[in-house]
Amino acid sequence: MSRSVKSWTVLALLLLAGAVYCFYWLYGHGAFGTSPIEIPVHLDEGSRLSTSFYVSEKGQHYIELQYPKVATYDIDRELDAIAGKATLTSHGGFIARANLPVGHRGFYSMVLFTLSMEPHREYHLSLDVARLPSALKQARPTIKVWVDPHYNLIFPQIELLGVLLVVLALFCLVPGIRLKAGHLKFPFLILLATSLAITGLGYAGLMLIRPSSFAGWRWSMVQVCFLFVVLGPVAFILSLVSWFAPSVIGYFRSYRAGSSP
Repeated sequence: MSRSVKSWTVLALLLLAGAVYCFYWLYGHGAFGTSPIEIPVHLDEGSRLSTSFYVSEKGQHYIELQYPKVATYDIDRELDAIAGKATLTSHGGFIARANLPVGHRGFYSMVLFTLSMEPHREYHLSLDVARLPSALKQARPTIKVWVDPHYNLIFPQIELLGVLLVVLALFCLVPGIRLKAGHLKFPFLILLATSLAITGLGYAGLMLIRPSSFAGWRWSMVQVCFLFVVLGPVAFILSLVSWFAPSVIGYFRSYRAGSSP
């Protein structure tokens, strides 16, 4: 094996190792579909609630006290009237404590904690309720634990990087495919640049629109920006695959033509 072939092979293996790590990171952080943990509970004034749970992915998580939509017509006011204390521990060790009410709100919920959690580790949540509004006494709330939704902005980029590393590794392993790809590069480079521009516009829009102003037409713009953030990486991967596929087809055609008598 020549020195040049060895160098290309080592580079391909390094690229494949990087791709494997990207997909392992995505799997470990719930990129391929995870369901939130939902534990039905019963709260009463002067009561103490204790519950345990595990998470299946690593990263930032929300721990919420969520009420059904029909619990009350003014859920924010009722949640502000709750008084008590929330404590999170793991294996007997203290992690976090919050005095109720907590100002961070979700949809019909109070976000008790936002913190980094480890998979397959048991967590223990305790709620000491000193005061509970009468409108919520008959409701059946849920303790909801789910991954921070901001990870959704990270996943497409890591997926894109993983696919890119796989394709580059195949280019390195097969010189004939690499040669054909060089001949076909210009139209596909334009497509790749366009997909990157779409992604960049999406992120630029999200940075320019302040979170406090998510209302009216600004909320519509936020939705468009999120769409760009998702479509950009998808277009990038499709462009890359559409570049790689003709290169492979051209390589095998030339190989068959050269091997035929």
